[in-house]
Amino acid sequence: MFYRFFRFLILIFFKIVFRLKVIGKEKIPDNSKFILCANHNSNWDPLAIAAAMDNQVYFMAKKELFKTKFTNWFFSKLGAFPVDRENADLKAMKKSLKILKDGHCLGIYPEGTRTNKIDREAMKNGVGFIALKAKSNVVTAEIKDGYKIFRPVKVIIKDNLSIKDYEKLNNKEAVKRLSDDIFNSIYNNQLEGE
Repeated sequence: MFYRFFRFLILIFFKIVFRLKVIGKEKIPDNSKFILCANHNSNWDPLAIAAAMDNQVYFMAKKELFKTKFTNWFFSKLGAFPVDRENADLKAMKKSLKILKDGHCLGIYPEGTRTNKIDREAMKNGVGFIALKAKSNVVTAEIKDGYKIFRPVKVIIKDNLSIKDYEKLNNKEAVKRLSDDIFNSIYNNQLEGE
């Protein structure tokens, strides 16, 4: 209820202030059990994704956002959960797998932080590991055009990567290949200079 009300307000705000455009929405699967991966340049990005998606997205978010009682309550009510980006966080991993097992959409920014530099080395392979462990498809998206008032912000849904395409590979190779494909899917236009 809280998430739906908050998303409604965000959607109105984004439609008016940032002229939100969602392209490729038909590529989002009917089943909400998938991982959504997008580029992450701004603090506005989770709100843009929430506004663009009909179903709730449960975001993995840096633990620093949950420091105070209020922010812990607020982000938890929105379905976000903390992750320790510096260490192997088994609690966050278990939470991710449970979200997917329960048939929900898990939101992950593969680099683990905001970045303006396109660099495969900066991207973690954790998303590939989670997808394979949960047997969950990955939907990729790109947020374009910054956040300038009354200038369109575009959320482009790009690909639906099927986990079945990676199941015949050994685990290490599958994790790397899937992570590579996620990176290339998110950034392919920028890598090609478009």
